[in-house]
Amino acid sequence: MNSPNKKKLLFTLRHAPYGSSLAKEALDAILATSVYEQDLSVLFMDDGVFQLIESQQADVIGEKNMIKILSAFALYDIDALFACEASLNQRGLTKSHIPDQITIIDDESVKSLLRQQDHLLSF
Repeated sequence: MNSPNKKKLLFTLRHAPYGSSLAKEALDAILATSVYEQDLSVLFMDDGVFQLIESQQADVIGEKNMIKILSAFALYDIDALFACEASLNQRGLTKSHIPDQITIIDDESVKSLLRQQDHLLSF
């Protein structure tokens, strides 16, 4: 059971990893928020599922590989990581494209996850 001071926060990441700073800012916000020991969850949906592709070649465009930042989540006890199944399917991605620690959830589970939160932060 959550303590009264511990809030359930869901970060929804909806943007592709490169082309704007939104994806990087979201990951920075998640890591910064983890310091406050809240109940954090992260949902990748829409183009945000592209952040999960393990074979990113960000160095080709002079960027840092975002998947390396995601691998640091475990160090911050952020382990409630989800990907929207419909978003993956619409973009031709499967479980084999993303890290094992990501749980793929269907539309009903996405709705349920959203309803369970005290606060939603969308990037």
